Amino acid sequence: MTENLQREPRATLRGDGLTAGEGIDFIVRHKYLLLGLPVLGAIIAVLVALALPKQWQASTILQVGQLFYSTQSDQPQLALIEPTPRAVERVKLEQFQDAVLQRLNLPTAPNVNRDTDLLRASVNARLIRNAELLQISVRGNSPEMARRMIQAYQDQLVLEHLKLAEPSLQRIAAETAQVARDVTEAESRQKQLNALAIERAKVGVRGQFSESVLLNQLIDRNDKELRDLKRRASYLREQSSPERTFNTRAMGGIEVSKRPVWPRKINFLIIGGALGFAVGLVWSLLRERRARAAR
Repeated sequence: MTENLQREPRATLRGDGLTAGEGIDFIVRHKYLLLGLPVLGAIIAVLVALALPKQWQASTILQVGQLFYSTQSDQPQLALIEPTPRAVERVKLEQFQDAVLQRLNLPTAPNVNRDTDLLRASVNARLIRNAELLQISVRGNSPEMARRMIQAYQDQLVLEHLKLAEPSLQRIAAETAQVARDVTEAESRQKQLNALAIERAKVGVRGQFSESVLLNQLIDRNDKELRDLKRRASYLREQSSPERTFNTRAMGGIEVSKRPVWPRKINFLIIGGALGFAVGLVWSLLRERRARAAR
């Protein structure tokens, strides 16, 4: 019976699985591979992370510009210069990126300049839904370059939205100028009519009832026209006020990460350790299989 027990084979890797004791025995036999290679892999990964060029990330939050419409009869209405989701897609367009690169005096061709390639690869735009704001982020090879890149993105979007809003802004300015001229003319007529009425009252002209009625009608009509013009001027002032009508603008300053966002040493350490453990485990299994095959 003792001989039968001695003939019992040790746990094989192709059996039904390892027990806790067999697993511990396997780890003890291959401890240098299972522990040493993860440590070596982690060290190598951290050294690689230290050798790679660092990247910083800059971001900005923008509010898309709006136009305010208000008339005597209509309810006040707000219209965005461009819907925020469309602005998000605009920022991602290659033509838009080319314009940003030209602002930075960088080549637009790929695989020519490291800053160009990083800008195209790292730019990200997203919609902050709860606030209807646009967030843009981009990476640079230095904090200063990341700041310059995000500033160029911001300036380019502001410029393009200004072009979209220009016809409406010109219309508001033209209406404001025309109403101002009409108010001046109406006030001048008001002075003339009032002076004529005062003069007629002093002279005491009699027998000209129809002329007096006509003069009073002209005064009343001019007064009504002047009131309407001043009301219209007030609407236009509200419409063109910076609180109601404005171009796309930044909500706060540009934020630049204080530390590099890539490469992260902790991520490289974890990946390197995991790869080292995987290599050590496979190596240990192969050694175990060779040892059993040689028996």
